[in-house]
Amino acid sequence: MPSPLPRSQGKEGYLQGAENRDGKYYSLAYGNPCAVHSDPIEKKPFFHVLPGTASFSLATAGCNFQCKFCQNWEISQAFPEDVYSYEAPPELIVKKAKEIHARSIAYTYVEPTIFYEYMLTLANWQRKKAF
Repeated sequence: MPSPLPRSQGKEGYLQGAENRDGKYYSLAYGNPCAVHSDPIEKKPFFHVLPGTASFSLATAGCNFQCKFCQNWEISQAFPEDVYSYEAPPELIVKKAKEIHARSIAYTYVEPTIFYEYMLTLANWQRKKAF
């Protein structure tokens, strides 16, 4: 269950991927995925969509859950500054996904609303580039 704990000024708090600056939340992981892989779509919950294709999978550090059984705990329970991340603006992710002939981009490995702003921008770039 997501934590309802408020975050103090200048603190990251429970939600590792964001920081409170003058009452506004700023993403600390935008454009900095820590996991980037090509996966078969069959590994995803949408295995029946585009069967036999590759999915460009990515995640940023942090998660709004603390699942005791998380297989990705090394990144899901980390702060962005605690893991190696790639500098990857949305246009680069879409370009790389096209280069490997991926038919989809998956926001995975952690609960993806942690990097919602990045995910939304990526989806818009994906649409613009007729992915």
